[in-house]
Amino acid sequence: MINAEFKLRKVKGAMRTFLIVFVMSLSLGYAAGLYYISISSGFTDQSVYENYMGNDDDDEASIMKFKMKEKEVLSIVHSHVISFALIFLALG
Repeated sequence: MINAEFKLRKVKGAMRTFLIVFVMSLSLGYAAGLYYISISSGFTDQSVYENYMGNDDDDEASIMKFKMKEKEVLSIVHSHVISFALIFLALG
């Protein structure tokens, strides 16, 4: 039977430094992504809907947003699925 318990404090040397920098970089990237979402579309249902479906029918909108094409949405989904797969592989 394999002992699956892993503790970072037991790792020594360059591998420990590598893992700490890797996790910190991952955390920074995740935080930057959340910040980008907050400034680009906010965290409300309506703002996320407007970010993808546009608000060109709203004459009162302060920022005009147009509907994303299927190709644009698939590009975003594609890059996120691959990135998260690699992150889960690295952390798993």
